[in-house]
Amino acid sequence: MLYIIDALSPFFISRILRPGQVVNWSKVPFGLIERNGLLPSITADQIVKRFESYSQKVSSIGCNALSIDDLAHIADYPDYSKGIHQKIQSYRILYDCIFSSAEKHKLDIFINTDASFTPCTIAGNYKQSINAMVILCRDLFVKYPSVKGIIVRIGECDGVDVRGDLSSALAFRTIKQTRELLLALLPLFRTYNKLLIFRTWTVGVFEIGDLMWNKTTYDKLFSGLAFDNLVISHKYGDSDFFRYLKLNSLIFRGEHKKIVEFQTRREYEGFGEFPSFTGYDYEQYARLLEKHNTFIGIHIWCQTGGWSKFHNCTYMPNSSLWNEINTETTIDIFKKRMSAEDAVLSLYQRRFNGASTDKLIHLLKLSDLVIKKIWYITDYSNNALYFRRLRIPPMMWIFWDTIIINPIVRRLIRKFTVDKKAMIEEASGLLTCITTMKSLALELGIPSKSIDFQYETFRLLLIIRKYYLGELTDELVEILQKTIGHYTKQYSEGLCVAMTDVNRKTKKKIPDLFFNLIVRKRPEYRLMEKKLYTVVLFTIRPLVKYLTKKKMTPIASERAMGFDTLLK
Repeated sequence: MLYIIDALSPFFISRILRPGQVVNWSKVPFGLIERNGLLPSITADQIVKRFESYSQKVSSIGCNALSIDDLAHIADYPDYSKGIHQKIQSYRILYDCIFSSAEKHKLDIFINTDASFTPCTIAGNYKQSINAMVILCRDLFVKYPSVKGIIVRIGECDGVDVRGDLSSALAFRTIKQTRELLLALLPLFRTYNKLLIFRTWTVGVFEIGDLMWNKTTYDKLFSGLAFDNLVISHKYGDSDFFRYLKLNSLIFRGEHKKIVEFQTRREYEGFGEFPSFTGYDYEQYARLLEKHNTFIGIHIWCQTGGWSKFHNCTYMPNSSLWNEINTETTIDIFKKRMSAEDAVLSLYQRRFNGASTDKLIHLLKLSDLVIKKIWYITDYSNNALYFRRLRIPPMMWIFWDTIIINPIVRRLIRKFTVDKKAMIEEASGLLTCITTMKSLALELGIPSKSIDFQYETFRLLLIIRKYYLGELTDELVEILQKTIGHYTKQYSEGLCVAMTDVNRKTKKKIPDLFFNLIVRKRPEYRLMEKKLYTVVLFTIRPLVKYLTKKKMTPIASERAMGFDTLLK
């Protein structure tokens, strides 16, 4: 079985983490660690030292493989300029050392990559991308025979904020194009006896954009492909790393080997700045997965994912205890087939002295409760909603480190929340749970700072919940604005609040008609989405791009790939 963990933390050295700076945690910040286009030796030495400590730690908790960024900065390509050849050579000095460290700690090495990146391909030229991928993978396998395989992503590329000579782009738009890529790579991987781990993650862009949930797309892509060197990698649900998701049924489809991705530094639940225990959910997934012989492992994201100004780095000096608890219990749940609470007991015996194990279990159980009942809106989150090729997330009012207060989002949530009053009442009395969590933390010898932050953040969320689900009055708006002002003053580096037209009420008929047209409550496409949407959405894309900047939070256009890409 594979127990892969991301190796992102060691690359985030202190000089690139300025207080208050929003960081892209999706990959190694290559552009920030370089100087004049090269990796300085002093920086490489820092990363190597951190990597050695990290490798030792993750090996000790039961991981047996690392996922490391990225092919573009390791493998060389004949047509590169002299400057990029030199860049690659400067990085290879680093990778020589960190690969040795991984091997010393008996950790297999898998290299992350997007399927197309500049300058070895022209954006949109998929055939050139296929040719480049074959050349780059062969170069990697010859230079570094200890590498066990590649983890390939085709459904997303670098965010709009990523700068550098080797940034990725989307090149594979159709099932046919993506299948050509696999057919070109698999013989090479068979020759060198490497694993091609192919991720089904997509963000709804182009024809291939529904690969992570659409069984027709999935079957057309993978049917008939050789089994031996191909592993299909799924996120556990049919959306990103959220709660209220059933285990993705495509994991059980076909005879190919599968691994499943789990996130323990929860990018949509505070990034580990407060407890957001995943054990109970992951235990349920584990019991379903272990029954299937095509399931061969997990890929833990203990650091990767999202944008935020929260700078904790898992298993580094500025780590988060809560991320480490999630990571170690996830390993034990899958590797040792423990229950969530037995995994907590095992962790407690390694880490804590004195206080009762029951106190830690109680604290984590309460953290699970308040995340599900205050952070999420149960009634809304239980819906499975789709827009074009995308499963709409079960949480729309908090994204990464930003709380969104917006009349359009308000209308969406209200439309798909049946009992709004009950949803306000369900959460209203749960702040006392966080008070209890603080008492338990102090008894366990855990500093209460993170839980104090959680209390104030969730207190704010209870008022914002009334904005989304209650009657919009001048009094509520005034209370909301005062509470936000107090929160942002108290926690200048806490969650951001993006507030747009807070006093505006949307006319009910127009949004209902709009949402009825574009949002569906089942995965199957409607006829108009097949025939009409492609033309209409292409036509209105400039307008949507304009409105996104004017009416939505800046994260919709300034992070990830930009909201307007969903219309492609």
